[in-house]
Amino acid sequence: MEVQDNKSEIERLLQAPRKGYHYEAERVTKFHYTIHIYGFFQGGDDKLIKINLVSGGLLHQISEVGPLENVADKGSRFKLQALFSSPKFPEDAVLVFETQKTAFASRLRDLINKRTSHYRSPSYAQKLLKHLQALPSPKMLDVGGRDRGGVDRSKAFPGVDVTVMDILPSENVDVVGDAHCLSKYFPRNHFDGVHCVAVFEHLLMPWKVAVEMNKVMKPGALGYVWTHQTFGMHDLPWDFWRMSDSAWPAFFNKRTGFEIVECLMEDHHYVLPFLCYDGKEGAEGGAGFGISCVLFRKIGESQLDWDIGLDEITETMYPE
Repeated sequence: MEVQDNKSEIERLLQAPRKGYHYEAERVTKFHYTIHIYGFFQGGDDKLIKINLVSGGLLHQISEVGPLENVADKGSRFKLQALFSSPKFPEDAVLVFETQKTAFASRLRDLINKRTSHYRSPSYAQKLLKHLQALPSPKMLDVGGRDRGGVDRSKAFPGVDVTVMDILPSENVDVVGDAHCLSKYFPRNHFDGVHCVAVFEHLLMPWKVAVEMNKVMKPGALGYVWTHQTFGMHDLPWDFWRMSDSAWPAFFNKRTGFEIVECLMEDHHYVLPFLCYDGKEGAEGGAGFGISCVLFRKIGESQLDWDIGLDEITETMYPE
């Protein structure tokens, strides 16, 4: 079926019925000018025979369809590698499925969004919101909540009195200060919740911040921290840490006055060296996680402290 230059045919395939078919793109990875796609397809007694990528910037593609193993229902696993004329993501890209009985298509971006819609980390923020909205006059501290890139996450907590603190000033920042010294800026046992997204990797002493969070949180208050387990270096020189899900008990435990409600890692990342030297030929087989997050509750006062200031350790400052 030739649909490369037939826009009307592509639109027809995008609208074609696909009831009874289940398919997902498990991985859609862009690397410079190439896109690598891996996924699965199940159609009952109908078999996938061909898969094509359609895009105006496409130069070349290689695709393969094989059996889907260890699944009771008949199905196929597919993979496709495509070369494009531009390093930009091909927003017009459409994946066309041809079976023994029919054909239909899905936009590549929609397949990505479908996959990320399964991510569980956004539910943690919703659990924090639900906890807060069940309280009378709830107060939440957003640590590092400056509206970088125009994103003000505090707006996602309607009905909650949110205080945004950041080390740099911005339009939505209420208190400019150092998260390592939260109790210097706020009363003890003051907040019903703490929200901290994409910040822990930039804290020189995150264990000290955990203790400081305990000081300003009320007993029973809920906290949510989101950071990276794998991610490229950024905001240098203030990029210090990466945390796995196994790291969170080091920060939130009985001695620091917390219990962990739940934690997770998701959002798989490849970890590849620039040079494929000996021992790294199969590096793409390993993976890290772009997201590591934890939901925790204050159960008592911290028994620990860390009496040292940033100025005793570093002379640098978080970059504007």
